[in-house]
Amino acid sequence: MKLTYFHTKYLLNIISSKASYRKPILLITVYGWGSRAGKISKEILSKSGFNIIDLIELRGRLSKDVESRIKAAVKELVKPISENV
Repeated sequence: MKLTYFHTKYLLNIISSKASYRKPILLITVYGWGSRAGKISKEILSKSGFNIIDLIELRGRLSKDVESRIKAAVKELVKPISENV
């Protein structure tokens, strides 16, 4: 478990140091045993200044409920882009 935690944290620290801050992002995580990766990801990226539209965590197959949450979050994510066109 700790190995996964450190890999996740390392990768997110690299992303947050290289990417532009204050960008809107959508986090989608898939887990088998627990949802720790999503919470860690949200915490690190929020502290780095990213605007997290939503954190969607799913376990196993994609349900209709999660699918509709993803579609709604994507609409929210692209809203500023479509307003500028």
